[in-house]
Amino acid sequence: AKEQDIWLTKELSDLNEDCRHAIAFSHIPPFIQNPDEASGYFPLERDVRLDLLERLLGAGVSHWFCGHYHRNSVGTFDKDG
Repeated sequence: AKEQDIWLTKELSDLNEDCRHAIAFSHIPPFIQNPDEASGYFPLERDVRLDLLERLLGAGVSHWFCGHYHRNSVGTFDKDG
């Protein structure tokens, strides 16, 4: 996990104002319905999720597409909750 975190930090730091769209993809979704929901089988662990959401949002990532849940689900995250 540490190597992945180092990689993500570098990729996010390489984004600049010339980047028109920044999106993320992963297998496991950060959350199913609410960023503050409990950890479980489908979403990422809460502390990992909140850290990643803050980092992606801060870098300008606008969408995060995931699988794993095998159902349709849409959620939002912003600085105001």
